[in-house]
Formats: sequence, structure tokens, C-alpha cells
Amino acid sequence: MTTKSAIWIHLRSPRLSRLSGCRDSLLAHRDGARLVANAASLGPATIRMFDEELTAMVGHGFTPVLALRTITSLTRYVNGCVLQEQSERREHPGTPPDRLAALAEQLDGGMEATLITAFRESGGSFGEDAFEHGLRALINGTAIALARTA
Repeated sequence: MTTKSAIWIHLRSPRLSRLSGCRDSLLAHRDGARLVANAASLGPATIRMFDEELTAMVGHGFTPVLALRTITSLTRYVNGCVLQEQSERREHPGTPPDRLAALAEQLDGGMEATLITAFRESGGSFGEDAFEHGLRALINGTAIALARTA
């Protein structure tokens, strides 16, 4: 089994689906990500599960440090995405009704500027597609780091 396939087997199967499920769970609660991000401690069952996950990753060729950094990075990515998404849901005082047009006014290309085109074509900077893209980028980068340790 190649190093890249090992990371895909481990991260793509249960971990990746759990990360998407975690995102959904956090989004379902108004301040879910904020509460998780500000948690001061973990319970014994959570700590044991975390150690089991690290051990499984080490079994797939990760060093303990790379396994820890990978899980930490992915967890922070999920929490960060949800924090931003939950923040965006609330309208802030002074938010223009057409935010894209207000942004375009600040750009030389106006509504034809590259940034506006990207937002228009992608549906914005948040959402399922953007989240999944970020996960794939993190996993691909981890696969490269894992290959260097082999």
C-alpha cells in the first residue's frame, strides 16, 4: 500500500465523514462551534478516543507528531469554518443589502473584477463545496508530508 493510499484510507473513510458530520452538528446549534472552540477540557472518554485515533494513524505510517498535527489541523479547520458560517448568518449593523455590489464598488473592475466573478460562480466563500475543497487541500497536503516521512 502506498503512503498516499494509506492516508486516503484512514482519513477518507470514517474520519472524513465524521468531519462533515461534525460540521453539520455544529451548524445545527446556534453557537455550536464557539462552545466547542472554547471548551476548557476534554472528558476521559474523549481523551481515550483521541489516543485510539492517533494510534490508528501511526499504524498507517504517520509519526505520532504528524498524526497529532493532522487531527488538530482538521479539527481547527472544521471549527473555524463553522465559526465563520455562524457569524455570517447574523446580520451586523451597517451591512449593505447587496453585499456583492458594495464589494464591487471598491474594485477597479466593478462587477467584472476577478473577486466578484469568483464569488458569483462559487456561490460565495462558504458552504459545502468550499468546505469540502478545504478538507481535500488539507488531506492532500498531509499526504505529501506523510510521503516525506516514509
